[in-house]
Amino acid sequence: MPTRGALRRTAARLRAKMPVHVLAIGSSSTQGIGASSPAAAYPARLELALEQRFPGANVEVINAGKAGETADRTLERLNAELDRIKPDLVLWQVGTNDALNASVSEPKFEAVVERGILSIERHKSDVLLVDPQFIKKVVDPARYERFVQTLERVAEKEHICLFSRYHLMKTLEASADGGVEPLLAPDGLHMNDAGYACIAERLAGQIQNIVTQPGL
Repeated sequence: MPTRGALRRTAARLRAKMPVHVLAIGSSSTQGIGASSPAAAYPARLELALEQRFPGANVEVINAGKAGETADRTLERLNAELDRIKPDLVLWQVGTNDALNASVSEPKFEAVVERGILSIERHKSDVLLVDPQFIKKVVDPARYERFVQTLERVAEKEHICLFSRYHLMKTLEASADGGVEPLLAPDGLHMNDAGYACIAERLAGQIQNIVTQPGL
């Protein structure tokens, strides 16, 4: 039986071919800064990717991204979005702005994420965390990696899913296929259409693997 990473509500609704409402919340990577249009942002691309992987499914991914937010600001919006949408699955992209903001302490970040997870679970929604993106040049790379590790630790402790953009992008950067530059917007930070498409396809694949586990 699976322990960490079970999206039971989402799996049940997909099996029954019932509508699946997904709330994608977070900062600029969710909003789609750097994309050519909202349709090229990862939430819109994910909706298409999930419907392709689950023929006959009716999946709606609602984009509630807001550029520049740290976790505590997203948390201020989260309960209202949960009440409004009543999602089956929440994708919380979190940590990049917190890691880059020296005024955000690591314990505070961890506590905020845990409060957000509790709120999501109280609303009977599945939750999947999306961790920070890999950035080649940061002022304090050790601090940045600790925020990534914090999310890994929280996901393990709370037995919830985690999609690691960080390790995906870091692996791509070390590959012989041009690194991460082809996936980035001209600012070198945000993703472009190709980057968002890559994230959406990998995330859809992970969700598919999770919800088709035996015993779910």
